[in-house]
Amino acid sequence: MKEKYTFAFYNVENLFDIIDDPNTQDDEYTPFGKKKWDLKKYQNKIGKLAQVILEIGKDQTGTSPSLVGLCEVENSHVLNDLIHHVNLYELGYEIVHFESKDERGVDTALLYKKSDFFITHKEPIRFELENPDGTEDFTRDTLFVQGLFKGQAISVFVSHLPSKRLDDQNKPKRLEIAGIIKQKYQELLSGSQDKYVLLMGDYNDDPFSETLAGFGAQEDPFSLPFDTLFNPMISLAKQGKGSLVHKGEFFLFDQMLLSKAFLGPNASIKHLETSVFDALLVKEWKGVFEGNPFRTYVGNKYLGGYSDHFPIYSIFEK
Repeated sequence: MKEKYTFAFYNVENLFDIIDDPNTQDDEYTPFGKKKWDLKKYQNKIGKLAQVILEIGKDQTGTSPSLVGLCEVENSHVLNDLIHHVNLYELGYEIVHFESKDERGVDTALLYKKSDFFITHKEPIRFELENPDGTEDFTRDTLFVQGLFKGQAISVFVSHLPSKRLDDQNKPKRLEIAGIIKQKYQELLSGSQDKYVLLMGDYNDDPFSETLAGFGAQEDPFSLPFDTLFNPMISLAKQGKGSLVHKGEFFLFDQMLLSKAFLGPNASIKHLETSVFDALLVKEWKGVFEGNPFRTYVGNKYLGGYSDHFPIYSIFEK
């Protein structure tokens, strides 16, 4: 009998521990930093994130996600605290994480249920980028993981592309990274329509952007070339869905892209739906910001919420 499973992605808004790392710019996330980030606030955030992960896709599957891509995590320590929280520790999550060269010390990661997913390969994809002045730009890695999901081989990319700050000087960097990842996944798909490839991440661009076109993603799953990806977020964006708010407007920067193998009627892992997890649990529920993500900070003001992003997720049948 076939069962339903959830794959999710969540930008967790600066999940830092409270210890100063002398090699990164994490000073504000310490007890004596600008944000007064202490153990009580850290434990509150861990508990809230564990609560959210527990609920993503639960209405459709009856359980928590099998795979959860994350970004804005500082290190393996915070990930281990997360999966060992009382809400999650009995579910058997393991982590995949590599330290990146990002100046702020934030990385991508993958949580997975060892009962559902067996890893065969994992590596960070590092990008050699330049700033306008010619200096090297140390940005987040894309996490590349391959394994067997309930016996079926799949490949997963977890990304967090450079931001839109400073009049979007980072657009060329996002395009360069998109091109590198596209080349990588097209090598995997070369000559075959049966490869299960999944991209997820915070791309700091919307589904209609040049960046997402650079990934080779399109809206129509029925006319999809085998070496191109389906982007279910395009239709969600057209419906007005968003995963974050900037200046009062929703944007859908968090996205999930799927290879053609997930879409056929005889797919071993069949895609059923994709959505934004915007339940009341993770929202501001009153005031001028009602309906927005309930975030941890606004500037240096502590709100005590979950994240400034909503998670996204897809439901699959296997």
